[in-house]
Amino acid sequence: MLRSVLGTLVFLCALLRLARSQIPLEVLPLTFVTFEHHTQAATGQTTGRWLVLFNSHLHHRAGRASKVFAELASDEEKDVIVAEVDLDAEGNRYLAMRFPDIQPPAAVLFRDRLMYEYPGSVVAEDAVQQVKAFYQSDYAQQVGKLVPSARKLPSTSDIEKAQEGKWVKIALGVAMLAVGWWIKNKFGPSTAASPPSQASNTAGKRHSS
Repeated sequence: MLRSVLGTLVFLCALLRLARSQIPLEVLPLTFVTFEHHTQAATGQTTGRWLVLFNSHLHHRAGRASKVFAELASDEEKDVIVAEVDLDAEGNRYLAMRFPDIQPPAAVLFRDRLMYEYPGSVVAEDAVQQVKAFYQSDYAQQVGKLVPSARKLPSTSDIEKAQEGKWVKIALGVAMLAVGWWIKNKFGPSTAASPPSQASNTAGKRHSS
């Protein structure tokens, strides 16, 4: 009986090592297009547990946050996939709309079909240790939130069409301004000097007399 239990434990440990060995040791970049496909955050999370850095290249500490997550990703013993997404990058604004309450830089753990936002600063001096403790156990101190659905967001083709429509509107606006300027200069009131007024003519006659 004891040998059977020990054998089972050894087998489970081997499976755990195998699973961890398949977790990338670098930060995976995500975009609006790839976010749900890779993380499956709202559709079952069958790809594993994800620790995602919601970052912004406009934030003055964005680089520091990226370094913290690079160090977290290099941990061979971790059981989460580490990723990063730039909410202010071109094409990712709909992802920012999907997670409106997240202010970058912020760390969010996706597991068990729920999401847990790290309450501390991801740029603090001890951020690596604190975020690691969070995704390992401290997340359980929170009440997990439901992951916002991605189905209500526009598709990639919708985004491309919207961007094309935006440039068409800009081009039409510039063309209308140019036509208006041409019409004003072509058919507008003459810039020639107006004839002298009657009062000026009368004053001239008195002066000559």
